[in-house]
Amino acid sequence: MSPASQLAGWTSISSLQGQINPRKFLTEQDLESLRILFPKAIGAQLLIAGFLRMLFDSIVDVERTHNLGYPGEVGGLVVLLDTATFNATAQNIESGAVVSDTEAKSVGCLGLTLKLPGGKTVLTTVTHAYVRNPALPVVLMRVAAWVIRAKNALYRFLNPHLDRDSRAYGVGMITNCFDNPSPILPFPVGYRHDLSLIEGETLPEVVSPHEYPIISAWAPYEKVLAGVPLYAVALNAQTQNWRVVEGAKVTPAVANSVLLGSEYVWDREASDQAVAMLWRSKDDVGSAGGYFGSVLCTSIPTDQHGEAVVFQNYETGLRMWESEGSSLLANIKAGFLLPGEIRLQVTCPPKLST
Repeated sequence: MSPASQLAGWTSISSLQGQINPRKFLTEQDLESLRILFPKAIGAQLLIAGFLRMLFDSIVDVERTHNLGYPGEVGGLVVLLDTATFNATAQNIESGAVVSDTEAKSVGCLGLTLKLPGGKTVLTTVTHAYVRNPALPVVLMRVAAWVIRAKNALYRFLNPHLDRDSRAYGVGMITNCFDNPSPILPFPVGYRHDLSLIEGETLPEVVSPHEYPIISAWAPYEKVLAGVPLYAVALNAQTQNWRVVEGAKVTPAVANSVLLGSEYVWDREASDQAVAMLWRSKDDVGSAGGYFGSVLCTSIPTDQHGEAVVFQNYETGLRMWESEGSSLLANIKAGFLLPGEIRLQVTCPPKLST
Protein backbone atom coordinates (compact mmCIF):
# COMPACT_ATOMS: atom_id res chain seq x y z
CA MET A 1 0.00 0.00 0.00
CA SER A 2 1.39 3.39 -0.97
CA PRO A 3 1.94 6.13 1.65
CA ALA A 4 -0.86 8.14 0.06
CA SER A 5 -3.24 5.18 0.34
CA GLN A 6 -2.21 4.59 3.94
CA LEU A 7 -2.83 8.25 4.77
CA ALA A 8 -6.25 8.15 3.11
CA GLY A 9 -7.10 4.96 4.97
CA TRP A 10 -6.13 6.27 8.39
CA THR A 11 -7.97 9.53 7.67
CA SER A 12 -11.05 7.43 6.93
CA ILE A 13 -10.64 5.54 10.21
CA SER A 14 -10.46 8.80 12.13
CA SER A 15 -13.65 10.01 10.45
CA LEU A 16 -15.39 6.82 11.66
CA GLN A 17 -14.11 7.02 15.24
CA GLY A 18 -17.56 7.88 16.52
CA GLN A 19 -19.93 5.06 17.34
CA ILE A 20 -21.91 3.77 14.35
CA ASN A 21 -25.49 2.97 15.34
CA PRO A 22 -26.44 -0.28 13.53
CA ARG A 23 -30.12 0.63 13.94
CA LYS A 24 -29.65 3.58 11.61
CA PHE A 25 -28.58 3.76 7.97
CA LEU A 26 -24.98 4.58 7.16
CA THR A 27 -24.50 8.17 6.03
CA GLU A 28 -22.94 9.23 2.74
CA GLN A 29 -19.82 10.23 4.67
CA ASP A 30 -19.69 6.81 6.34
CA LEU A 31 -19.92 5.05 2.99
CA GLU A 32 -17.27 7.20 1.37
CA SER A 33 -14.93 6.54 4.30
CA LEU A 34 -15.50 2.78 3.97
CA ARG A 35 -14.82 2.90 0.23
CA ILE A 36 -11.49 4.61 0.91
CA LEU A 37 -10.61 2.29 3.79
CA PHE A 38 -11.52 -0.85 1.80
CA PRO A 39 -10.80 0.09 -1.85
CA LYS A 40 -11.46 -3.44 -3.15
CA ALA A 41 -14.84 -3.76 -1.42
CA ILE A 42 -18.03 -3.63 -3.48
CA GLY A 43 -20.43 -3.38 -0.55
CA ALA A 44 -21.03 -3.67 3.17
CA GLN A 45 -23.53 -5.15 5.60
CA LEU A 46 -24.30 -3.21 8.76
CA LEU A 47 -25.61 -5.85 11.18
CA ILE A 48 -27.63 -4.98 14.28
CA ALA A 49 -25.69 -7.65 16.21
CA GLY A 50 -22.66 -5.33 16.11
CA PHE A 51 -20.78 -6.39 12.99
CA LEU A 52 -19.67 -4.54 9.86
CA ARG A 53 -19.30 -7.15 7.11
CA MET A 54 -17.29 -5.84 4.16
CA LEU A 55 -18.14 -7.52 0.85
CA PHE A 56 -15.76 -8.32 -2.01
CA ASP A 57 -15.97 -9.71 -5.54
CA SER A 58 -13.71 -12.66 -4.86
CA ILE A 59 -11.75 -14.54 -2.22
CA VAL A 60 -8.61 -13.14 -3.87
CA ASP A 61 -9.70 -9.61 -2.93
CA VAL A 62 -10.55 -10.78 0.59
CA GLU A 63 -7.10 -12.33 1.03
CA ARG A 64 -5.35 -9.29 -0.44
CA THR A 65 -7.17 -6.97 1.96
CA HIS A 66 -6.40 -9.29 4.87
CA ASN A 67 -2.71 -9.46 3.99
CA LEU A 68 -2.39 -5.68 3.62
CA GLY A 69 -3.99 -5.21 7.02
CA TYR A 70 -7.25 -3.61 8.09
CA PRO A 71 -8.79 -2.33 11.35
CA GLY A 72 -10.51 -5.02 13.40
CA GLU A 73 -13.07 -2.51 14.60
CA VAL A 74 -14.72 0.49 12.97
CA GLY A 75 -17.17 2.78 14.72
CA GLY A 76 -17.51 0.31 17.59
CA LEU A 77 -18.39 -2.53 15.19
CA VAL A 78 -16.38 -5.72 14.63
CA VAL A 79 -15.16 -5.85 11.01
CA LEU A 80 -15.58 -9.05 8.98
CA LEU A 81 -14.38 -9.71 5.41
CA ASP A 82 -16.30 -11.96 3.02
CA THR A 83 -17.28 -12.50 -0.60
CA ALA A 84 -20.58 -11.07 -1.78
CA THR A 85 -23.63 -13.22 -2.53
CA PHE A 86 -26.62 -11.87 -4.45
CA ASN A 87 -29.06 -14.65 -5.27
CA ALA A 88 -31.89 -13.31 -7.41
CA THR A 89 -33.77 -16.51 -8.16
CA ALA A 90 -37.19 -15.38 -9.27
CA GLN A 91 -38.09 -17.34 -12.35
CA ASN A 92 -37.17 -15.51 -15.54
CA ILE A 93 -40.18 -14.40 -17.55
CA GLU A 94 -39.87 -13.74 -21.25
CA SER A 95 -41.31 -10.51 -22.55
CA GLY A 96 -44.90 -11.32 -23.42
CA ALA A 97 -45.31 -14.06 -20.83
CA VAL A 98 -48.72 -14.68 -19.32
CA VAL A 99 -49.87 -15.57 -15.85
CA SER A 100 -51.78 -18.82 -15.54
CA ASP A 101 -54.13 -19.99 -12.83
CA THR A 102 -52.53 -23.44 -12.82
CA GLU A 103 -50.21 -24.40 -9.97
CA ALA A 104 -47.44 -25.66 -12.26
CA LYS A 105 -47.00 -22.44 -14.18
CA SER A 106 -45.41 -20.15 -11.65
CA VAL A 107 -44.11 -16.88 -13.07
CA GLY A 108 -42.85 -14.97 -10.08
CA CYS A 109 -44.42 -12.68 -7.52
CA LEU A 110 -46.67 -9.70 -7.67
CA GLY A 111 -46.46 -7.33 -4.75
CA LEU A 112 -48.97 -4.66 -3.74
CA THR A 113 -51.68 -2.69 -5.48
CA LEU A 114 -50.97 1.05 -5.50
CA LYS A 115 -53.22 3.97 -6.39
CA LEU A 116 -51.33 6.68 -8.27
CA PRO A 117 -52.23 10.37 -8.56
CA GLY A 118 -55.28 10.68 -10.77
CA GLY A 119 -56.74 7.41 -9.53
CA LYS A 120 -54.73 5.03 -11.73
CA THR A 121 -54.20 1.60 -10.17
CA VAL A 122 -50.98 -0.40 -10.66
CA LEU A 123 -49.39 -3.60 -9.39
CA THR A 124 -45.81 -3.78 -8.20
CA THR A 125 -43.43 -6.51 -9.30
CA VAL A 126 -39.69 -7.24 -9.27
CA THR A 127 -37.79 -6.06 -12.35
CA HIS A 128 -35.28 -8.92 -12.35
CA ALA A 129 -37.98 -11.51 -13.10
CA TYR A 130 -38.27 -10.04 -16.61
CA VAL A 131 -34.56 -9.74 -17.41
CA ARG A 132 -32.76 -12.59 -19.14
CA ASN A 133 -30.24 -14.35 -16.90
CA PRO A 134 -30.20 -11.89 -13.98
CA ALA A 135 -28.61 -14.44 -11.66
CA LEU A 136 -25.53 -15.59 -13.55
CA PRO A 137 -22.57 -16.51 -11.31
CA VAL A 138 -22.43 -13.37 -9.25
CA VAL A 139 -19.28 -11.34 -9.68
CA LEU A 140 -20.21 -7.68 -9.49
CA MET A 141 -18.66 -6.53 -12.76
CA ARG A 142 -17.84 -2.90 -13.27
CA VAL A 143 -20.26 -1.02 -15.45
CA ALA A 144 -18.60 0.25 -18.61
CA ALA A 145 -19.03 3.79 -19.91
CA TRP A 146 -21.68 2.36 -22.23
CA VAL A 147 -24.59 0.54 -20.66
CA ILE A 148 -27.19 -1.30 -22.72
CA ARG A 149 -30.56 -0.53 -21.27
CA ALA A 150 -33.24 -3.20 -21.00
CA LYS A 151 -36.25 -1.03 -20.25
CA ASN A 152 -37.76 -1.27 -23.72
CA ALA A 153 -37.90 -5.05 -23.42
CA LEU A 154 -39.71 -4.73 -20.11
CA TYR A 155 -42.51 -2.70 -21.63
CA ARG A 156 -43.73 -5.67 -23.68
CA PHE A 157 -45.24 -7.83 -20.98
CA LEU A 158 -48.71 -8.54 -22.35
CA ASN A 159 -49.00 -11.58 -24.64
CA PRO A 160 -52.18 -11.93 -26.72
CA HIS A 161 -51.40 -15.59 -27.53
CA LEU A 162 -53.13 -17.70 -24.90
CA ASP A 163 -53.56 -20.92 -26.88
CA ARG A 164 -51.11 -22.91 -24.74
CA ASP A 165 -53.46 -22.72 -21.76
CA SER A 166 -57.09 -21.74 -22.12
CA ARG A 167 -57.14 -20.60 -18.50
CA ALA A 168 -54.21 -18.21 -18.92
CA TYR A 169 -54.85 -14.48 -18.99
CA GLY A 170 -52.91 -11.32 -19.64
CA VAL A 171 -52.05 -9.40 -16.49
CA GLY A 172 -51.05 -6.08 -18.02
CA MET A 173 -48.08 -4.11 -19.25
CA ILE A 174 -45.00 -2.91 -17.40
CA THR A 175 -45.20 0.85 -17.87
CA ASN A 176 -42.65 2.07 -15.35
CA CYS A 177 -39.30 0.57 -14.39
CA PHE A 178 -37.13 2.06 -11.64
CA ASP A 179 -33.96 0.24 -12.71
CA ASN A 180 -31.50 0.13 -15.59
CA PRO A 181 -30.76 -3.61 -15.78
CA SER A 182 -28.07 -4.82 -18.11
CA PRO A 183 -28.80 -7.80 -20.40
CA ILE A 184 -25.17 -8.90 -20.14
CA LEU A 185 -24.03 -8.05 -16.59
CA PRO A 186 -25.31 -9.99 -13.57
CA PHE A 187 -27.62 -8.83 -10.81
CA PRO A 188 -27.43 -6.41 -9.01
CA VAL A 189 -25.62 -4.28 -11.62
CA GLY A 190 -28.01 -1.53 -12.71
CA TYR A 191 -30.54 -2.16 -9.94
CA ARG A 192 -31.36 0.46 -7.33
CA HIS A 193 -34.86 -0.66 -6.38
CA ASP A 194 -35.65 -3.84 -8.42
CA LEU A 195 -39.14 -2.44 -8.91
CA SER A 196 -41.50 -2.16 -11.87
CA LEU A 197 -45.15 -1.16 -12.13
CA ILE A 198 -47.80 -3.07 -14.09
CA GLU A 199 -50.86 -1.38 -15.56
CA GLY A 200 -53.89 -3.05 -17.09
CA GLU A 201 -57.64 -2.86 -17.44
CA THR A 202 -58.19 -6.13 -15.58
CA LEU A 203 -55.44 -6.36 -12.99
CA PRO A 204 -55.71 -9.42 -10.71
CA GLU A 205 -57.03 -8.81 -7.23
CA VAL A 206 -54.56 -8.78 -4.39
CA VAL A 207 -56.29 -10.44 -1.47
CA SER A 208 -55.20 -10.49 2.15
CA PRO A 209 -55.21 -13.91 3.84
CA HIS A 210 -58.11 -14.49 6.17
CA GLU A 211 -57.61 -13.08 9.69
CA TYR A 212 -54.31 -11.45 8.73
CA PRO A 213 -53.70 -7.69 8.93
CA ILE A 214 -54.69 -5.59 5.94
CA ILE A 215 -51.71 -3.77 4.42
CA SER A 216 -52.89 -0.19 4.08
CA ALA A 217 -49.87 2.07 4.66
CA TRP A 218 -46.07 2.34 4.44
CA ALA A 219 -43.97 1.89 7.57
CA PRO A 220 -41.31 4.55 8.31
CA TYR A 221 -37.88 2.97 7.91
CA GLU A 222 -36.77 4.48 11.22
CA LYS A 223 -39.59 2.66 12.98
CA VAL A 224 -38.55 -0.68 11.47
CA LEU A 225 -34.87 -0.19 12.31
CA ALA A 226 -35.79 0.65 15.90
CA GLY A 227 -37.41 -2.77 16.26
CA VAL A 228 -41.01 -3.83 15.57
CA PRO A 229 -42.73 -7.20 14.88
CA LEU A 230 -42.31 -8.22 11.22
CA TYR A 231 -43.67 -10.86 8.87
CA ALA A 232 -43.47 -11.57 5.13
CA VAL A 233 -46.33 -12.52 2.83
CA ALA A 234 -46.61 -13.12 -0.93
CA LEU A 235 -49.37 -13.36 -3.52
CA ASN A 236 -49.45 -16.59 -5.49
CA ALA A 237 -49.95 -15.27 -9.02
CA GLN A 238 -51.09 -18.64 -10.35
CA THR A 239 -54.14 -19.01 -8.11
CA GLN A 240 -54.52 -15.46 -6.79
CA ASN A 241 -54.31 -16.82 -3.26
CA TRP A 242 -51.96 -15.47 -0.61
CA ARG A 243 -49.11 -17.60 0.61
CA VAL A 244 -47.26 -16.67 3.74
CA VAL A 245 -43.59 -17.50 3.39
CA GLU A 246 -41.75 -18.93 6.37
CA GLY A 247 -38.15 -19.55 5.38
CA ALA A 248 -38.17 -22.39 2.85
CA LYS A 249 -41.70 -23.45 3.76
CA VAL A 250 -45.10 -22.28 2.56
CA THR A 251 -47.47 -22.53 5.51
CA PRO A 252 -50.66 -20.97 6.84
CA ALA A 253 -48.69 -19.60 9.81
CA VAL A 254 -47.28 -16.09 10.04
CA ALA A 255 -43.72 -15.85 8.77
CA ASN A 256 -42.33 -14.14 11.84
CA SER A 257 -39.31 -12.22 10.62
CA VAL A 258 -36.41 -10.56 12.41
CA LEU A 259 -34.56 -7.54 11.05
CA LEU A 260 -30.81 -8.17 10.81
CA GLY A 261 -29.62 -4.81 9.51
CA SER A 262 -28.93 -3.05 6.23
CA GLU A 263 -26.81 -3.73 3.15
CA TYR A 264 -25.03 -1.29 0.82
CA VAL A 265 -23.84 -2.23 -2.67
CA TRP A 266 -21.87 0.25 -4.74
CA ASP A 267 -20.16 0.62 -8.08
CA ARG A 268 -17.35 3.13 -7.88
CA GLU A 269 -16.98 3.63 -11.65
CA ALA A 270 -20.69 4.27 -12.13
CA SER A 271 -20.89 6.41 -8.95
CA ASP A 272 -23.99 4.46 -8.04
CA GLN A 273 -25.13 2.57 -4.98
CA ALA A 274 -28.17 0.74 -3.66
CA VAL A 275 -29.39 0.22 -0.10
CA ALA A 276 -31.37 -2.77 1.15
CA MET A 277 -32.82 -4.08 4.39
CA LEU A 278 -31.83 -7.56 5.62
CA TRP A 279 -34.04 -9.96 7.56
CA ARG A 280 -34.53 -13.64 8.29
CA SER A 281 -37.62 -15.72 8.84
CA LYS A 282 -38.24 -18.47 11.38
CA ASP A 283 -36.75 -21.25 9.25
CA ASP A 284 -33.94 -19.49 7.45
CA VAL A 285 -31.72 -22.40 6.38
CA GLY A 286 -33.54 -22.90 3.09
CA SER A 287 -34.34 -20.64 0.18
CA ALA A 288 -37.71 -19.04 -0.38
CA GLY A 289 -36.91 -18.85 -4.08
CA GLY A 290 -39.87 -18.11 -6.32
CA TYR A 291 -41.36 -15.72 -3.78
CA PHE A 292 -39.43 -12.63 -4.77
CA GLY A 293 -41.66 -9.61 -4.62
CA SER A 294 -43.19 -10.78 -1.35
CA VAL A 295 -43.88 -7.98 1.10
CA LEU A 296 -42.10 -7.45 4.41
CA CYS A 297 -44.68 -5.99 6.78
CA THR A 298 -44.94 -4.65 10.30
CA SER A 299 -47.64 -6.07 12.54
CA ILE A 300 -48.78 -9.12 14.47
CA PRO A 301 -51.63 -11.45 13.40
CA THR A 302 -54.15 -9.93 15.81
CA ASP A 303 -53.76 -6.42 14.37
CA GLN A 304 -56.36 -5.15 11.92
CA HIS A 305 -53.88 -3.20 9.80
CA GLY A 306 -50.23 -3.61 8.90
CA GLU A 307 -47.66 -1.46 7.14
CA ALA A 308 -45.52 -2.45 4.16
CA VAL A 309 -41.76 -1.96 4.47
CA VAL A 310 -39.97 -3.33 1.38
CA PHE A 311 -40.33 -6.14 -1.16
CA GLN A 312 -38.05 -9.15 -1.15
CA ASN A 313 -35.63 -8.80 -4.08
CA TYR A 314 -32.83 -11.28 -3.43
CA GLU A 315 -31.17 -13.55 -0.89
CA THR A 316 -27.71 -13.38 0.58
CA GLY A 317 -25.93 -15.47 3.19
CA LEU A 318 -24.11 -15.23 6.49
CA ARG A 319 -20.97 -17.34 6.46
CA MET A 320 -19.90 -19.61 9.31
CA TRP A 321 -16.27 -20.73 9.24
CA GLU A 322 -15.62 -24.34 10.23
CA SER A 323 -12.50 -26.43 10.76
CA GLU A 324 -12.89 -28.11 7.35
CA GLY A 325 -13.77 -25.00 5.39
CA SER A 326 -16.80 -22.77 5.40
CA SER A 327 -20.53 -23.05 4.91
CA LEU A 328 -23.43 -20.67 4.66
CA LEU A 329 -25.18 -20.54 8.00
CA ALA A 330 -28.41 -19.00 6.80
CA ASN A 331 -30.23 -17.61 3.79
CA ILE A 332 -30.93 -13.97 4.47
CA LYS A 333 -33.69 -12.11 2.68
CA ALA A 334 -33.03 -8.66 1.29
CA GLY A 335 -35.20 -5.88 -0.08
CA PHE A 336 -34.06 -2.62 -1.69
CA LEU A 337 -35.33 0.65 -0.26
CA LEU A 338 -38.16 1.99 -2.39
CA PRO A 339 -38.28 5.21 -4.44
CA GLY A 340 -39.65 8.12 -2.45
CA GLU A 341 -42.46 8.69 -4.94
CA ILE A 342 -43.70 5.13 -4.46
CA ARG A 343 -43.84 5.46 -0.68
CA LEU A 344 -45.93 8.60 -1.16
CA GLN A 345 -48.58 6.65 -3.05
CA VAL A 346 -51.62 5.16 -1.38
CA THR A 347 -51.70 1.40 -0.95
CA CYS A 348 -55.08 -0.08 -1.79
CA PRO A 349 -56.33 -2.17 1.13
CA PRO A 350 -56.93 -5.65 -0.32
CA LYS A 351 -60.20 -7.49 0.13
CA LEU A 352 -60.14 -10.18 2.76
CA SER A 353 -60.18 -13.76 1.51
CA THR A 354 -62.50 -16.18 3.21
